[in-house]
Amino acid sequence: MKISVTQEHIDKGVPAKTDCCALTLAFRDSGFPKAIVGIVLAYPMNNDDGVLSCILLPREAIDFRNSFDTGKPVKPFTFEVEVPA
Repeated sequence: MKISVTQEHIDKGVPAKTDCCALTLAFRDSGFPKAIVGIVLAYPMNNDDGVLSCILLPREAIDFRNSFDTGKPVKPFTFEVEVPA
């Protein structure tokens, strides 16, 4: 699954807040409205049955999160993750 982090996600995101960081907002806009993204793992929740998955973030997403959380400049980007069935 492709996850696109837009400028809007960056502008609305709150650094160091797993429930409203830019990556969490991007996951939610990609079809997981209850997702939460941590430092290296994403937890997308399926709206239908509430099943929680655990996804290891790719290096570029981890690097983005580290920069975003420490106030360094970041740009929109897209990354891919495998979402368990």
